[in-house]
Amino acid sequence: MSDLKPKGKRITLGNEQYGLIFTLNAIDDIQEAFDIDISELPSLFRDKVDGETVIPNRGKTKNLCTLLAVLINECIDCEKDLGHPERKHVDARYVGRHITASNWMSMANDILDSFRDSSPEREDDAVPNAVSE
Repeated sequence: MSDLKPKGKRITLGNEQYGLIFTLNAIDDIQEAFDIDISELPSLFRDKVDGETVIPNRGKTKNLCTLLAVLINECIDCEKDLGHPERKHVDARYVGRHITASNWMSMANDILDSFRDSSPEREDDAVPNAVSE
């Protein structure tokens, strides 16, 4: 059976370390916020595709900040569920204060790595596109 437990990736913003975690709740929040299927996640890091704006009135920097806030807050909630000390949620403005030209790309890659790491691994005998319990 595939490992369905989401794994988090750790990042540092300012002097604080945070986890990024893709749970079903986080995926739903992302799909709703951006009106995309989660498979289109990489498109959020491009300003334009074929001359069209990917997300109207949003740029890749705002997308990055929003994505990080969703994933960080979901990890904070998961840690709280496990009995860890409660931490305050972050917002996109807080995240944006700690994103610079020198760490922008690594943060985007951390999001994509976290998404890949939390996706279940298929077993050789698993049926592609099958839903398992």
